Amino acid sequence: MVLAPFLLAIPLGALVGVTGVGGFLLVPLLLGSGFDPGTAIVATLTANVAASTGMAGFVVRRRAVEWSTFVYLVAGTVAGATIALPLLRVLDDSTGAYVAAALLALCGTVVIIHAMRPCATSTPRLPASGSVVLIGALAQISAVFAGIGGPAFTVPALLARGMEEARAIGTAIAHGVLVSCVGIASLYAARGLDVSALEAFLPSAALAVVAVGVRSFLLPAPRRRWLEVVVGVLAFLGAWSAVIGGGS
Repeated sequence: MVLAPFLLAIPLGALVGVTGVGGFLLVPLLLGSGFDPGTAIVATLTANVAASTGMAGFVVRRRAVEWSTFVYLVAGTVAGATIALPLLRVLDDSTGAYVAAALLALCGTVVIIHAMRPCATSTPRLPASGSVVLIGALAQISAVFAGIGGPAFTVPALLARGMEEARAIGTAIAHGVLVSCVGIASLYAARGLDVSALEAFLPSAALAVVAVGVRSFLLPAPRRRWLEVVVGVLAFLGAWSAVIGGGS
C-alpha cells in the first residue's frame, strides 16, 4: 500500500523544491492508497513541517523573511485555528472531504493565477495588516481540512498585495512551519491521532528530504511558471479525488 505513494512522493518533493508549493498534493495521493483522511492530512502536514523547517533555515540566513508581516500572519493563524477547531468536532468525514475538495480547488485556482501573473514592475510595498491576518487565517483553515501547508496561498496573496517576491516566498515558508504544527495540534485536539498507520509517514519523509535537497541547490530559485500550472492542475485532480473519496 505504501510503495506507490512513496515512489510518487519523490518527484512530488522535487516539484515542491522547485516551485515552493505542491506538498498538499500528498493528501489525495495517500487517500488514493487507502489511508483515512485524518492520517493523510497529518502525514502531509508532517512533511510540510520538515520541508518548511529545512527551507526556512536558508531563507532566514538570507534575511528573506519580512518579520512585521510574519507577526500578522501568526495572528491569522490563531484566528484560523479558533474557527477550524470547533468545525472539526462537528463535521463528519464525508463533509470534511467536500470542504477539502473546495479548498484544493481554490488553491489550484490561486496557484494558476499566480503562475500567469506578470512580474511586478512597480515598487514593492508591504501589504495591509488586515489583509495579512485574513491570509493567515485562510492558510490555517486550509491546513486543518486539506493539508495545505500555507505557501500555496500566502505566496500569491502577498505578491498580489505588493510584497517583493523573494521576501514573500521567505515569509511564507517561515509561516508554513507554524501553520503545519498548529494544524497537527488542532487535529489531535479534535479527533486524536492514529499512529498505527506509520507507513503513511514514509512518503512524507521522502517528499520533505527531496524538497529540501532540491531547494538548497536552487537558491535563489528561478521561477518555473509552467510547473506552477502543473501544481494547479494537480490540485484540481486532487479535489476531484477528494470528492470521489468523500462520497464513497
